[in-house]
Amino acid sequence: MGNRAVVIFTHKEHYSPCIYLHWNGGPESVYGFLEELERRGAVRFGDVSYAAARFVQVAGEFFDIDGHGALSLGVWNGPEPGSPDKADTFLDIDPGDNGVYLVGWKKCKFYVRRFICGKEFTREEVNDERKEAENHDYGMLREQFEIIKKRRVVDKAISV
Repeated sequence: MGNRAVVIFTHKEHYSPCIYLHWNGGPESVYGFLEELERRGAVRFGDVSYAAARFVQVAGEFFDIDGHGALSLGVWNGPEPGSPDKADTFLDIDPGDNGVYLVGWKKCKFYVRRFICGKEFTREEVNDERKEAENHDYGMLREQFEIIKKRRVVDKAISV
């Protein structure tokens, strides 16, 4: 078993491909990955395909840090454009465990809607979950991304 989730970026009536996380699908990781995207300035807000690609990059870098990330990440087609963003739209996509994170943005900040087993979280439940996740030891994710950043600097210096 994993700690599964699906992440989908949305803007207006468009959806990104589904990003499947077999491990680290819990709020403390997903919100951490989103935080890292924001920290890097790595998303063109409103472009769901680009946001999904960069999310996959960030998650993949995290999973590959220990060389055991081969079965941690997947991508498949998302909902059709114009599909309603209601709980039943995501029932077939929901992998169990942590359900579906539907990620949009307002004023260049991410917001999340959550669905698990056909139930949509209220805005208060999502906000509470995010606060709890932010109070969780995000340190592991932040430390891993600092290691990745340092490796890039060393690799760049070596290749020059």
